Amino acid sequence: MAYFTPKELPNNKYYIFGNGGCKLLAEELNVPFLGEIPLVQSICEGGDMGTPIVNDMQHPAALAFLTLAGNVAQQVAIRNAK
Repeated sequence: MAYFTPKELPNNKYYIFGNGGCKLLAEELNVPFLGEIPLVQSICEGGDMGTPIVNDMQHPAALAFLTLAGNVAQQVAIRNAK
């Protein structure tokens, strides 16, 4: 999880665990940074109801999950090619 975004302020990002640490670690370890997922209540609620957040393509967290999935798929393809 990268940052917290409250429902009332969807454009605000609060980095409660710090900012950029994972990117820095990825650089230090010479591995790709795959992405960051925001902490938002609707991810939990959707999971509890069996409705993944990616079903709502207007939600910013949906894009975060899709970007992460795409980056993972890309790295798997690169690894398999080697």
